[in-house]
Amino acid sequence: SLVSPADLAECALLLKDLNLGMSLKIFESGVYALVSDSHDDSLMCEKLRAAAAESATGAVTAYQVSTTMELPLTLAREHLKIAESSGALCRDEHRGVVSFFANRFEELHSAAFGFGHSSPQGRC
Repeated sequence: SLVSPADLAECALLLKDLNLGMSLKIFESGVYALVSDSHDDSLMCEKLRAAAAESATGAVTAYQVSTTMELPLTLAREHLKIAESSGALCRDEHRGVVSFFANRFEELHSAAFGFGHSSPQGRC
């Protein structure tokens, strides 16, 4: 017998309350994913920022994140969106390719004016 998507989503919503070590995460885009209770968006933002900064090109794409972090491409895109909205990454779209660079604006602002400020949305 098959389980309907609605029934599966309803069961996934119960995971956190049952202390099974995972829970359902619903991204702003509507994508659903099961994540470990140890998952931390802030840590993922920092990993993505470091990956971009250490890349030979200074940027990463969703495909690169997907392959290097062994994530489905859809989840790589979602994590990059969170990192961008938190201020950890900056997006560049050129010829159909979306690349993400480590956001250095705060660092440059601080160097130029002698002070910094926190990320605009503070999600990561």
